[in-house]
Amino acid sequence: MTAQRTYLRHFVRATGTTPGKWLIAQRVQAALTVLETGDAPVEEIPIAAGLATPVTLLHPSPSAYRRTFRERRAG
Repeated sequence: MTAQRTYLRHFVRATGTTPGKWLIAQRVQAALTVLETGDAPVEEIPIAAGLATPVTLLHPSPSAYRRTFRERRAG
């Protein structure tokens, strides 16, 4: 148990967050990158990134995020 607490303490010190929150942030970032640059169906992207559902990803919806991002890039 001591090793686990030591690891957690070092992880938080190095990243500023817990391992669970860090992992979720990495998964969300991966999903956003695919939304911004790819054409995969929005229903599949969060699941492929390890998130439970598209709703888990963000608000606004993944489709709205993709539209907004593409409009900014085109404009």
